[in-house]
Amino acid sequence: MTPVVTATYGELLTATAAAVADANLVVGRRRFDSQLDAAQALVDYHGLPDALAGHTWVLLTPEQAAGARASQGPHPVEVAAIAMAETIGKVTGSGRPHPAMREQPVTSWARAARCLRAAGDLLSTHHTPGHGPRSPDADILDDSDVRAGALSRLGHLTATLLDAENNLALRALQTGLHLATVQGRHVPPPRAR
Repeated sequence: MTPVVTATYGELLTATAAAVADANLVVGRRRFDSQLDAAQALVDYHGLPDALAGHTWVLLTPEQAAGARASQGPHPVEVAAIAMAETIGKVTGSGRPHPAMREQPVTSWARAARCLRAAGDLLSTHHTPGHGPRSPDADILDDSDVRAGALSRLGHLTATLLDAENNLALRALQTGLHLATVQGRHVPPPRAR
């Protein structure tokens, strides 16, 4: 029998944030044991921005994004979220499924991406594919202030994730991985501080 798992959206986002914080802490304190471990971490790290962009598009429908783009006074959080998701999409590409989704999560970054994707799936259950209401909570999710709060939380998660980029690149290079390999899988190349 398959176990039943219950989780709320808030619990999934809290688990995502905790996993990102854990991954950032680990990569800052400890070297990878092998090039394989470093390469897996790079793939998993790259999968999380992909999940963040995907989750943004769960919160903002194409119609809502078009409305924000066309508006004379769009909500600044929505404008920032659209820019973030579009930029991430250019970096991570459009191949699906993302390579980080093909295996069981090994790193905390992969666990964070799984939790975030599950949170998006949970939100999606409240609307039909045409964005009509499917549950009594659908109207709450369409509230612009609620949406702005969720998008803001994604922005904070993205900033927290990017805080680890230099440490991740350093740790991967310490295993002997070539710089081109690290930069090829790394969200942006390492930047000088």
